Amino acid sequence: MEKFLPLSELIAAFRRHVMMFAVIVVLGMVVSVVYALNQPRIYQTTAMIQVLQPTIANPRDSGTSSAPTLQLLQVVEQRLMTRDNLIRMIEKHGLYANPPNIPMADRVLKLRLATQVEMIVDPNLRWRSDISPTALLVRVSDGDPALAAMLANEFVASIIEQNRQSRADQTGTALAFFESEEQRVGREIARLDAQIVAFKEANADLLPDGLAALRVQLATLEETRLELESQIAELNNGTANGATAVVNKRLAQLGVQYNLIEQRRQSIINLINQAPQAERQHLVLTRKLQQLTDQFEVINQSRAKAKMDQMLEAGRQGENFKVLETALVPVHPIAPNRKKIAMTGSAASVVLALALILLLEMRKPVIRTSAQLERRLNLRPVVAIPTLTPISKSGFARLKTGAFMALGGIFIALVMVFVFSS
Repeated sequence: MEKFLPLSELIAAFRRHVMMFAVIVVLGMVVSVVYALNQPRIYQTTAMIQVLQPTIANPRDSGTSSAPTLQLLQVVEQRLMTRDNLIRMIEKHGLYANPPNIPMADRVLKLRLATQVEMIVDPNLRWRSDISPTALLVRVSDGDPALAAMLANEFVASIIEQNRQSRADQTGTALAFFESEEQRVGREIARLDAQIVAFKEANADLLPDGLAALRVQLATLEETRLELESQIAELNNGTANGATAVVNKRLAQLGVQYNLIEQRRQSIINLINQAPQAERQHLVLTRKLQQLTDQFEVINQSRAKAKMDQMLEAGRQGENFKVLETALVPVHPIAPNRKKIAMTGSAASVVLALALILLLEMRKPVIRTSAQLERRLNLRPVVAIPTLTPISKSGFARLKTGAFMALGGIFIALVMVFVFSS
């Protein structure tokens, strides 16, 4: 058989196998339509939540970045898609219970894939860091349109409740933490104050005020010691040739006084030498007290801000969510496209039928006409005797073929009308 057949021979081959072509096309269309009708429909519905900006600005927010809002929305989405929350939703509504033995992990995955949370931001302002998402879009897909709408609305209610509870827990936890830290640091300050007071009482002479008095006292003792030394020297010079009892007694008294003054002077010198160490310890205690005082001020300010956050949350003056659009029961499915499936299957059946006709012709390369004989063998036939068919038989065959084609066309038209209208 030639690589390319003339159009007339292709038409003749098609006419010889028209019944097979019609049967394959009709069966292919029927199978495609049945397959399309058996595909489960998927309905999708959406609900929208508006992200309201704070009525009263939070003093801790600089107002120049959308990071806090983005982080909040990400936390909300993550909490919504947690396994526990999805299992609670599945058990509450008995989702995906058919077949009954499907694992819970598969059911959770199916619900997670059927639910989408999208942040809505103006696409023209995405490059700005101070632009926050203005809304959340919750999409739910399911084979039951009423169930899809109910799930979307329940997810929205869950988002709002989780956001409210999260913000309340966050502000409450922050306030409790700062209050406990304020009490702890206050106790530390009181304990350190008492320690400093006890240290001052025990080392009053070694601190700067007492040290000045010691230095004055030391100077006085030095003058007295010098006077005593001068008197002792005079008495010793006066009694160089012989000492009387009175002089000896006086020298003994001056010696006792001198020893007492010397002992006191040495003790004061020792105290003065210990003063730097005492002052160093006092400075350490004072520095710790100053650090605790600064920390107490910071904690007090943070506690006041946390209290303000709690008041804003209680008055719903902070950033919160509001239902902008509730999910409605969808009317038209989003998938599958039955028309596309039926038309694709029908086109594939037509291609298959034509391919079978061509294959049959290639497997049986029969010479049917004088033109084929001359083209293939380069022989011109002397005479060509056509096949004679009785008029009654040929008319009946044509009638049967026409009736079959008409019935097939009617059937195909009815099927297509049914598919397109469904």
